[in-house]
Amino acid sequence: MVHSLLTIGNDCRISGKTTFIGRSDSIYPTLCVGNNVDIGWQTTVVVGNKINIGDNVRIAGQGFLCGYPRSSNKPSFTGTRFT
Repeated sequence: MVHSLLTIGNDCRISGKTTFIGRSDSIYPTLCVGNNVDIGWQTTVVVGNKINIGDNVRIAGQGFLCGYPRSSNKPSFTGTRFT
């Protein structure tokens, strides 16, 4: 069984049809949303282990955040990392 943790700061706005998903093979996927955050319509946030969204952040509608670098069924994936 997966236990998830979601914390949302003050003065946040989360639009309708927003999806939060915790990765099934993580023990405690955690999403921390700071203060004064806007998450746009039809945005998806997929948490591997932990995603921190800081204060005063704006995420556009139909955004997609994925908090893990590879598919669990392709452990040898070597994708490009952007820094």
